[in-house]
Amino acid sequence: MTPPQNRLRPFPLRLRFVLTAAAYTAGAILFGQWLSLPPDQLRRWGAGTAVVLIFQLLMLWRFLPHNHRPDERIVLPTLGLGNGITLTRGLLLGLLAGFLLIPRPAGNAAWLPVILYTTADVLDFCDGLAARLTNHVTGLGEKLDLELDGLGIGLAVLLVILYGQIGWWFLLVALARYLFVIGIWWRQRQARPIFDLTESRFRRLIAGYNMGFLTVALWPILTRDAVTVGAAVFVTPLLLIFWRDWLVVSGRLNPDDPGYQRWRKQIHLWGAGWLPLGCRVAIAVTAVTTGVWPVSGQINPHWTWLLQGWGWSAAAASTASVWLTVLALVTLIPVVLGVWARWLALVAILPAALNFIYVGLSGTDSALLGAAVCTVAILNSGRYSLYLPAEEYMYRRLG
Repeated sequence: MTPPQNRLRPFPLRLRFVLTAAAYTAGAILFGQWLSLPPDQLRRWGAGTAVVLIFQLLMLWRFLPHNHRPDERIVLPTLGLGNGITLTRGLLLGLLAGFLLIPRPAGNAAWLPVILYTTADVLDFCDGLAARLTNHVTGLGEKLDLELDGLGIGLAVLLVILYGQIGWWFLLVALARYLFVIGIWWRQRQARPIFDLTESRFRRLIAGYNMGFLTVALWPILTRDAVTVGAAVFVTPLLLIFWRDWLVVSGRLNPDDPGYQRWRKQIHLWGAGWLPLGCRVAIAVTAVTTGVWPVSGQINPHWTWLLQGWGWSAAAASTASVWLTVLALVTLIPVVLGVWARWLALVAILPAALNFIYVGLSGTDSALLGAAVCTVAILNSGRYSLYLPAEEYMYRRLG
């Protein structure tokens, strides 16, 4: 990126920085007052929030000179709608950071971290789209978006670990990007060559799926076993992509090598073709053995018992179990047949997950059902699908 001629921060831009700082301060104070925490917990929550918000403001001030379009050299005087949405996401992540220093909230308040991180994820989709639609794509927005992506994932990973949902090995998800950047920096310090990354259709897609998984992993209703199985499915491809990218930038892997190209085609053949087909067969079998498909005529009792354990009345739990059965039928049957499988599998995760939450790892068929549904949601339905729509919109930036 060509550096702008005017490296100074124009006054209108500095004014917007001050307004951002004021908005961050007001948002943190108002949210903290609304939380109504005990004084000691409120101080700890405020300290965690303040550290992350101050870090973001320092980062914003540092990146302000990059507030220009890629093909221009003049610093823009306004932040634009896209950056405004990004900074709103930053405020939400700052509020989320405070929960690292206090015990997990109880009751309905336990959903607050989920709401904060989920809203930040939705805004992450909207900020780039808004910037492109308003012709305000800038280096500042790109840098802020990248840094907040890493920050958000790190905060969510730490919360999932601290809440006992998964082991400390899960920190690899938060550290992967930073280890990658540190590795590049170290090679530069050692005067070793750095090779360019090739384009990838799946890098952003897998990262988006993992952000979605982290959102669900924060749900207070999930058990450690359920999060662990989900992590095995969603996190593995993410870490493999980071490892492959490191081999490329360090020169250990040449993407143009004919041997690698043949190996890559075989991986695609199995990963996007035969593996999803095997998962669909596994879904057809385990949906029957787990009772998710009521072939015996009896609604799966696991849902009823689980909902009653959460405080639902017997009548409400029974009615919800009927609707969960309908949901499992109208989603999993098309998934098995290979009809709009990716999106229907995302919905089918709900009944499969609730069944697994009740039985845990002791139910091998329930674990296999959940893993197979998640795999189809990532890879789609593969070979012998009745209807496999083109999904180019998933691999390009909208707007």
